[in-house]
Parts: sequence; C-alpha cells; structure tokens
Amino acid sequence: MEAKAPEARVVRSGQPRIMGNVPPKNPNFTGRESLLAAVERQLTEDETTAVLPHALHGLGGVGTSQIAVEYVYRHSGEYNVIWWIPAEQESLILAALAELAAGLGLEVGPQANTAVPAVREALRTGKPFDNWLLVFDNAEDIESVRSYFPNGGPGKIIVTSRNREWERVATPLSVDVFDREESIALLQRRARGLSTHDAGRLAEALGDLPLAVEQAGAWHAATGMPADEYLRLLDERRPGILELAPSPDYPLPVAAVWDISRHLPGLLHGAYAFVGVAGFWRDRIGDRAADPLGLAPFRFALRRLQTRTVLRTLATRAALTGPGCRLVAGLTRTVDGWLREPVDGRAVARARAAAAGHRVEWRLRNLRCGDEERAGLGAALRTGAPPPPLGQPLLVPASERTHWQDVRGALYLRPDSALDVTVADIGPRAASVAAPDAASVTVARGVRPRATPPVRADVLLIRGESAAAREAYRERWAEAPGDPHPLAGWLLAHTALHPGHRRLLARPERFAAAVAAEGPEVWEHAAHRLAAAPPPV
Repeated sequence: MEAKAPEARVVRSGQPRIMGNVPPKNPNFTGRESLLAAVERQLTEDETTAVLPHALHGLGGVGTSQIAVEYVYRHSGEYNVIWWIPAEQESLILAALAELAAGLGLEVGPQANTAVPAVREALRTGKPFDNWLLVFDNAEDIESVRSYFPNGGPGKIIVTSRNREWERVATPLSVDVFDREESIALLQRRARGLSTHDAGRLAEALGDLPLAVEQAGAWHAATGMPADEYLRLLDERRPGILELAPSPDYPLPVAAVWDISRHLPGLLHGAYAFVGVAGFWRDRIGDRAADPLGLAPFRFALRRLQTRTVLRTLATRAALTGPGCRLVAGLTRTVDGWLREPVDGRAVARARAAAAGHRVEWRLRNLRCGDEERAGLGAALRTGAPPPPLGQPLLVPASERTHWQDVRGALYLRPDSALDVTVADIGPRAASVAAPDAASVTVARGVRPRATPPVRADVLLIRGESAAAREAYRERWAEAPGDPHPLAGWLLAHTALHPGHRRLLARPERFAAAVAAEGPEVWEHAAHRLAAAPPPV
C-alpha cells in the first residue's frame, strides 16, 4: 500500500471530506510531542502503525487512544476519509464499517454481510475516495481485527492495543507513562493552584500513569482535597469496584488496571470517575457530530445505572470521612437528577438488561459460596429442605479466574446492526469477511485468547425470544459444561419468562452451587425451588 504524494492530498482545511465516530478532542491533552511526531513519521513510511503500551506489561491507562485522537485532529486536513473503529468486539467493528459504507455513499444495504466487503473493496481501490485513515481502537485480537483491514489501497491504518504481539505484524510505537514534567503539567492544568511540589508528590504516588494523573487532577479540582489527605487515601484504600467493571465500550477505571504493588485509588475515586463517564455521554445525546452512531443514549443510561449502584454501596457500606460523605452526597444528587431525565425508552431497557447480564455473569465467574452454604444448597435441591442462610460470598482465587469479555453485553450496544452479524458468526465465519493476504497470526503463549463470539442463544435473548434462548443455553452448556456464560444466559432468559424469580439474579452463585452436581435438565426445577423459598438471613 503506497501513500499518495503530498500534492495529491486534500488541502489542509481542518476537516476531511468524511470523518466519523472519532472521540472528541481532549482539551487537556498534555505533552507526547515526540510520540505524535513518531506516528506521523511511521505512517509516512509504512501502511500500518500499532500504538502499544510500553513497560507496563499490558496494563491500560498509558494513553494510547488519546494519542491516536490527538493525531487525528492535528492531521485531519491531510486525509479525505477518517473513520474511527471500536475494535474490542467484532460486532462493533462490523457496525462501524457498515456505517462507513453509508458515509462513502456505497449502494449497499445496512447489513454487514454486504456492507463490509463493499467498504473493503472501496478502500482498496480508492474509489470514491483515496487517502483514507482508519483507526482500530483497543484491538486486542490480532487475527480478528486484521481480517477487516483492506487488502492494500491508498490509505493508512492506526491500531491502538495493549497486545504487544502487534509488533510482529505492524510497525510498533511503544507508549510509556508520562515523564514527570508531563504529569506535573497535566495536574496543574486540571487543578489550578496545586503547587509544583505537591503535583510532583502525587505524580510519584500515581506512577505517572496518564489515566491516573488525569483522574487525580479532576478529583483535586472538584474537591479541593489537600495533597496530603489524597496521598493518605491512596495508601489506605484498595479498589472495591471489581463487580462494576464497565462493558467493552469504555476503558477500565484506573482502580481496576493498576498492579497490586502500586498505590490504588479506592471506591471514592472510582465513583467520581463513573460520574464523569456518565456526564460525558449525557452531553453527547442528540449531537450527531460527536455521536454519529447514536449510541450516547444507551451509554448514558448504562453509566448512570452503574454509577448509582456504586454510590449506593458507598453510602450504605463504606466508612467514609466527613469530606467523603459530602462528596458522595453531592454525586448522588447529581446522578439522581440524571435518573429522572427522559432518555429513549429502548435505550433504557437495553441498558438495564446489559447491566443485569454483566453483573450476573461477573458474579458467576468471580464469586462462589462457602463450602457449608454450597453443601446446604445441594441438599435443599435434592431433599426439599429449606435453603441455608445467605453466606458471605468468597472471591474465586486469581489462579482460577480467566480473561472474560462480555460478548453478550456488547450486543445491547448496537442490536440493530449486530444481530445479522452474530447470526452469521454462529456457524462458519462470515464468508463476506475475507482474510488478508498476509499469513494468519498464531497467538503466542501469554497473549489474550481470541474473543469468544456470541452464541446463538445470545442472539435469541437479545431478540426477546426468551423461551428459545433458555433452551439454547441448555444446549450450549451440554457443549461446554462448566462455562458460566450459558448458565448466566439461562438465568437471564428464565427470569424474563418468570419475573417473580428475579431474586435469583441477586446471588446467582447460589444457584450455581445448588446445581453444581446436576445437569441442565434440573435447572428449571432448581429455579422454582430456590425462588419460591427465600432463605433465612
């Protein structure tokens, strides 16, 4: 793929002819000048640049996506077409490419099986537009993402990822944490009046991780908390938002991505971050320029639900200081006001379903009942005895937990575009998506495995065909016994058919313990048994 000569490019006008799905420019972007120059240099020399984290061994928060965003806005006038593609899930890639087909004016329908190959061919030939730039953001699965690259053509590709295996197939650009001077500059930009000395102390405690520095600056600006008190919180607190890790459309809060050997922001910091995310999407509802795919209503509805859950947990279970109580009260007033704001009813319903589904599967994958409670639940199912009292759930040991992507939750983001895609993915891979000319990539040991595609039952559940989904999840369990995904899906489908059984979703690990020694043929009996007999507390 050869770049166009400079004289053939569009005159710098500040905007390309077609630009879509690009996140808003960050007004607080600081430093990174050498990295931005390196992106420009590498794109001049090669067709694909992979922006990767450096020295953090796969941890997020170093700002790879922010560098790509800044590059796009600084060089927007140099390209005819710029398209940002969320690449965490194949369904999101396909939805973005289908939108690009419409933007290019291609005479194809919205279905991915016709739109995607048409887009790839248009980009390969440079018709109707050459000199394009695609950004595949958060592209962890190399094989999957590369299959959507155009096979040659007059354009460039940027990939942002935590997967360092991209170094084998693209020109890498490693992104490290901030220099100390960059951390101090960002902290003082966000928190006016913060001294250079205190900013340096905060930067050191935060490891100069850009996402942590950004959140700390916003926190200080909002609360005025002295640096000494903030540093004490970093020493004493540990993350408590494990259950509320967000869906794939947004990077993890800093509390969830730091190595345990570092200082960790706690629940208060996580709550503040959640409010900021919810407000970000609230401001973009109805703004087609900032939200060309119309996803803001769903994202806002989802984030305000998750944020309210965090705040409720803080208010009822956390030992807060006086300033902490005042902060939680203020954030709660804000979010309660947002919950009263009208949002598209379909988006709200999807957000509720996505939040419930994520919570159920997270608990099944990460929590288990104690031995005594587990034995009592099994006995209750076999003998008809009362279920045992609710016990304190135990965290599954880290060695037994596996990487998990919420593929079912991702379908709620774009159900209109994703359904056709997922139906095709149930069988052999969609023939419309041809593999690139390069040889296929072998995933090395220690690299995240290929994302599991949604199963047929997921599609049925999203469509509202709960009875058929319930049966399909049972069949899926027979194919993959012990997989929490079909068990969680079955519970979601079952409670959609039996709303009175929704109590099962609060502690799904109890249901899993009750049926652990049984097959899926007893699941319905177990659900009726456990839902009908509330356990003593």
